[in-house]
Amino acid sequence: MARYVIVCAFDEPPPDALAGELELADRLRLVRGEERPDLWISWAPFHEVEARLAAALAEGKVGSAAMLPALPPPGERWILTEWRGRLAVHGSIANQLDPRFWASPSRYDLIDLRIFTPSGDMLTV
Repeated sequence: MARYVIVCAFDEPPPDALAGELELADRLRLVRGEERPDLWISWAPFHEVEARLAAALAEGKVGSAAMLPALPPPGERWILTEWRGRLAVHGSIANQLDPRFWASPSRYDLIDLRIFTPSGDMLTV
């Protein structure tokens, strides 16, 4: 599986344990000088953090998340925080998600995004 950029948004800085579980590596600003939301990038292969990310979204530990082929430019970073409690994924890579962890997506066709909600069944996997 190719590597994609995973960005997680938090209302407050993530606890160290959660940052370790999601392999958060780099902090990202939404726009110049803006401190909130607190954005973190994970460069981990998605399949290695997918189940933990779905659980963290479902539990409200992560505000929102996105998996994209590349980091969007500053003017388009709103997509990283738009869908609270859900995962935004570019349509070209949406087939990379494990269907055990995600409910059927909604679509935002203007920029080819699929918006996934953590599956209610994921806690039994």
